[in-house]
Amino acid sequence: MGSCWAFAAAAAIESAHAIATRELITLSEQQLIDCDSKSQGCSGGWPSNAFDWVTKNGGIRREDDYPYSAQQGYCRANMGIYEVEDCPRESNNLTHAVLIVRYDSNDGKDYRIAKNSWGEDWGMNGYILLRRNMGLPNGVCSINTAAFYSTI
Repeated sequence: MGSCWAFAAAAAIESAHAIATRELITLSEQQLIDCDSKSQGCSGGWPSNAFDWVTKNGGIRREDDYPYSAQQGYCRANMGIYEVEDCPRESNNLTHAVLIVRYDSNDGKDYRIAKNSWGEDWGMNGYILLRRNMGLPNGVCSINTAAFYSTI
């Protein structure tokens, strides 16, 4: 199936935007390929899943900001608060660590600001917003199960 689902979804959003604003824009198919976890990147997906992702994450970036690379990569531009449950929920499944740098809230949603080790091209210049206080005992992606800190 390939990544046609991402091109179809981005084009549909571009068309709706053009009809509403009379402005032609080009949106990033690559962001959908990299970030929509309900789809399978270059191995297939559905435009409806992409629409859900765009809605949940508060939009999609322009093609110039997140160009097409013809392969699936790391999500570099998650613009919303990450709260999906498609990552490990149990502490014995953890595969990655991040640095929590701050806590905050927006529109009634509490979140942590986490710095990742994958560089500034990933997420929001190397950071991600992780939802907190959702009633999940281990937190989103089990972040509550393996907290560490240093002392001086």
